[in-house]
Amino acid sequence: MGLCASSRRNNVIDIKRKIPDDEEKKLTSQILCDSLSLAIVGNGEPPVENGQEFYQFLFTIDPRLQSHFVGADEFMGQDPKEPTKFAKQGQRLLMAIHTMAASFDDSEAFDKTVSDLIKRHKDRHVDPALWNKFFGWFVTFLKSKGELTSIEEDAWKQLGIRFNTVAQATLKTMGLPYEED
Repeated sequence: MGLCASSRRNNVIDIKRKIPDDEEKKLTSQILCDSLSLAIVGNGEPPVENGQEFYQFLFTIDPRLQSHFVGADEFMGQDPKEPTKFAKQGQRLLMAIHTMAASFDDSEAFDKTVSDLIKRHKDRHVDPALWNKFFGWFVTFLKSKGELTSIEEDAWKQLGIRFNTVAQATLKTMGLPYEED
């Protein structure tokens, strides 16, 4: 299952009760990890298919994204279950998402994970606006695989906002184009 090795359960919290920030981050991290049971990583068909299916989903909702990936045109013409580089790349992508979800309650680890990811994409000329859109697309993908509660969607929205904040700050530090808040 990856870093988020929990089973999905009904995540109900009393949103009127104020909880400390670190406790709230731990709860949010657990909610994120639970929802990732819809997109597990690992060996075998379902995990590998999850990564390939995400790329197929991504390229279908915005075909312009294919330009960022060598071989994406050929991939879209293939049977999605046929092994491609997107099987391996899909696993790496899902693992990064699992890592972010699992480290959401550890600001230093989360920020380092995001910053490293952005730095690895330095030479790919990714439009800074795409970093802000990514987790919206990922939530839509998760919803295509199963039901997400409003609490889970809110948790992903929190992660996406924080991810984009760190991504844009990293781009700025690297002297690359970035979006202002």
